Amino acid sequence: MATFDRSYGYIVVRVVYDGPSGAGKTANLKQLVQTFSAQRRGALSSPRQVDETTAYFDWLSLNGGVVGGYPLRAQLVTTPGRDALSRRRWHLVEQADVIVFVTESTPAALKVARRSLELLRVRLSRSSLGPPIIVQANKQDAPGALSTEAIADALGLPPGAEVVPAQTSDGIGVRETVVRAIRCAAALADRDVVARGVDALDDTEDEHDLLGRLDGSTMLRAAVEHGDLPALPDEDADGRDVWPERSGRAVLRALARGFAAGAFVPSSTSPDAVSLRASGFFVTSSRVAADAGRDELRARARALIRLGALSTSTTLAIARAPGAWSWLWAITPCASTLEERLDAACTGDDEARLTEALEAYARALAAALALAVRDDVGLDVAPARFGEVDGRVVYLSDRLTAPSVAAVAEAARAIPARCARWPAAVDAYRAALDATLARRGPLLARARAEVLAGIAGPHPSRELAS
Repeated sequence: MATFDRSYGYIVVRVVYDGPSGAGKTANLKQLVQTFSAQRRGALSSPRQVDETTAYFDWLSLNGGVVGGYPLRAQLVTTPGRDALSRRRWHLVEQADVIVFVTESTPAALKVARRSLELLRVRLSRSSLGPPIIVQANKQDAPGALSTEAIADALGLPPGAEVVPAQTSDGIGVRETVVRAIRCAAALADRDVVARGVDALDDTEDEHDLLGRLDGSTMLRAAVEHGDLPALPDEDADGRDVWPERSGRAVLRALARGFAAGAFVPSSTSPDAVSLRASGFFVTSSRVAADAGRDELRARARALIRLGALSTSTTLAIARAPGAWSWLWAITPCASTLEERLDAACTGDDEARLTEALEAYARALAAALALAVRDDVGLDVAPARFGEVDGRVVYLSDRLTAPSVAAVAEAARAIPARCARWPAAVDAYRAALDATLARRGPLLARARAEVLAGIAGPHPSRELAS
């Protein structure tokens, strides 16, 4: 649907170049930069390219023509061709006034293109006003290239459908394609303006607005309380910037959908850190020096590995920002913290639920003590740092501290005073901590005695009493 740039008085249409990876979508726009003078066009931009491939879109604007008495501007946008980035592709094609579907001309390439075109048609069939599609047969100079008639047949196009032959490496067919697309979009826009009037058109967005909708930063910016918006983790990031890489990319795709849909709730924000819940994950970010980002990611990954059974399925990702800083993101499946469970049970005067939460915390303290004594690994042992997933106590942070038996003992001692109104729950907590530590073996005997000494109640265990 055409839009109206109220600042400059342009009717604006969007032509989206779609097609398989490597078909020549970006090449079309690069040739158009050479074809049109700087007075007729804007600059070509490709936000966050990865290894010179399109990660979000390529963008070029062209001025020319008149619609309803207003000057016309065409936004030319390409889709990313890789299947892993299909979410971005669908968002872009659904916003198109006209689609240019670019395909290579060889039989092997056309098999891939036909599948891509069929998926496109299915996606557009959800709307009763799907945009027209112009097919460009690129790389006509390739060995074994088919004629445009044979290409139309291979793609399953209806009889009489036009295919524009092209050879983008030499600029052949590039101008012809864009002129046909813009004329088609202009005709639709003219009809819309006549029917509804220019005041009924939506405001135009630029490439920054589009990127903000695709990566979710527009939604996040509205929610963050300070002006320094963190760079967001990208599902298409370099493999060295994601850990673990394979499962991490799936997590980043789910997170990206949540950001783009605004499905997140900020927990806390500051210029150097952001915490939020999104798409079933608890997400934290911290600012790190750009040249130290990967070292910090590897250090955090090693820390998570050292947690052993307490570890969660945490994903770490580096998001690079312009300048001297990057952002390190930690994405962990959401789980109620033991602090939240303790607080809810105490507030609701629910001793049964309090007992369950305290027994889980006892297991957490025992595991933390074992890591401190056996593996020289220290944890923040506050109840807010632990949760329970499928009956298993997990550490909900990737931060390690100096190992300290005294810190575990101090945390253990705080519980009886906090929960003194529910003596049965406190007795169950003492018994669970005693039994769990006993199962950890003789290596923890001295540390176990130190921890239990501070919480000994009216019924200490025989072993402790002796």
